[in-house]
Amino acid sequence: METDLAAKVKLICGIFLSISIVSTVLACALWDFQEQTPANNALYISGLLLAFVLNSGIAYSLLAGTLQQRSSIFFPYIVCASIYTVVR
Repeated sequence: METDLAAKVKLICGIFLSISIVSTVLACALWDFQEQTPANNALYISGLLLAFVLNSGIAYSLLAGTLQQRSSIFFPYIVCASIYTVVR
């Protein structure tokens, strides 16, 4: 049962990270770098990188919480998923 749960959590983490990568690449593709100032471009890229790092940390906390069987580590994932649900 535990290995089945771990496999499902790994799948969810993989999907979460894949969506994060796709959304970051799509955001870069849609941003018009030529029309923006270098400062705006730097801020935009920094924001995208920060969001990706945060999403990676959230996915890691979900995976670590499952493998260590500590539900308190799930909190960042639950908060992030709740925010995404409200925004959509």
